[in-house]
Amino acid sequence: MKRIIIALFLIFSLVICLPACNIVGQDTPIEENPDFAQFNAMFDAKFENYTITVSTTSANKLEVNSEYVVTTVNGERKVAYVIETLNSFVVDGDTIIIPDSYKTTTTGVYDGDESANTKFDVPHFNFSYKCIKNDVITPITFNADITSLNDFMGLNENVTEAEFSLKYSKDTIKSIEITYVTANENTVVITYTFN
Repeated sequence: MKRIIIALFLIFSLVICLPACNIVGQDTPIEENPDFAQFNAMFDAKFENYTITVSTTSANKLEVNSEYVVTTVNGERKVAYVIETLNSFVVDGDTIIIPDSYKTTTTGVYDGDESANTKFDVPHFNFSYKCIKNDVITPITFNADITSLNDFMGLNENVTEAEFSLKYSKDTIKSIEITYVTANENTVVITYTFN
C-alpha cells in the first residue's frame, strides 16, 4: 500500500511540476525590443493606396522589373501593372530566331476578382527577434537581417542574405524594402511604397 501511495505521489508531483519546467529545445521567451510593438502596430493599418515594385537580377546580371500600383476608390481596388519579361532566342532545327528586343513590357489593369488576389496585399510583417536580428533603429529608418522570411512576411522561400530597410516618420510608414538571394542565385528586391 505504501508503494502505491508513493507512486501516486510521484506521478502527482510530476503532473504539477513538469509544466513549470523549461525543457531544453523548447521555445523560451525572447526579450523583444520595445520599439518593435510600434512597427507592428503601424502595419496593422489598412493600406489602400501603395506601389509594389519587384526587381530580379540573375547571377549573370540580367534584370527584370515589375510594378503594381494599387489604388482603392470607394472600397473598390484596382491594380495597374507594368511587367518586364526577357525575350528568348527560338531554336527551330538549324535556325536560330533572334528576338526583336531584349525585353517585352506588358501593361494593364487588374480589377474585380484579379485585383482582389492576395499577392497584392501588404504582408503582415512580424517585427520580432524570432525572425530578425542585427536591428538598427534610427528616428527615420529601421534596418535588420531576416532569419526567416516565412515568419517575417509569410513568404515561404529558400533564401539567403535576407534583409529589410524600413523608412518611416512618426507613426507613418513611408516604404519597406526586402532584399534576398534565391536558391538560383537571383537577387530579389521587393519594395512597398505607401502614398
